[in-house]
Amino acid sequence: MINKYNIKEEKNRIRTLYKEKRAAISAEEKQRRDAAICKRFLSLSSYRFADTILLYSPLKNEIDTLPIALDALEKGKKIAYPRCIEGNEMVYHYIKSPNQLTSGKYGIFEPSPELPLFSPSDEGIALCVLPAIVYDKR
Repeated sequence: MINKYNIKEEKNRIRTLYKEKRAAISAEEKQRRDAAICKRFLSLSSYRFADTILLYSPLKNEIDTLPIALDALEKGKKIAYPRCIEGNEMVYHYIKSPNQLTSGKYGIFEPSPELPLFSPSDEGIALCVLPAIVYDKR
């Protein structure tokens, strides 16, 4: 019988396995894969029609989203990054340049609290990009 504890254990096992697989990829191969993923993302109609792109600052083995940020800024889109706040919650702040990100909580690059806040009620279409260790088509 499957229960929530078995599912949690299985998810943890899968996460560990794929973290190890990611860590085994050479820097050159990771760079090639990251570029291919970003190129595919930039070709999506959901990206083309989005006004705001919510991105993340990658940790060591996560996909480098900088090419997406630079393309979005070049095309006049707004970009926003999360900042960790009290209670391990996050808020997104607009930035005009990746240079506005500094090392924050957990060593993750994030915007300063003085930068304008993103709100889901802001005008236009927002597209959120989230990191994931592993997922399927569902």
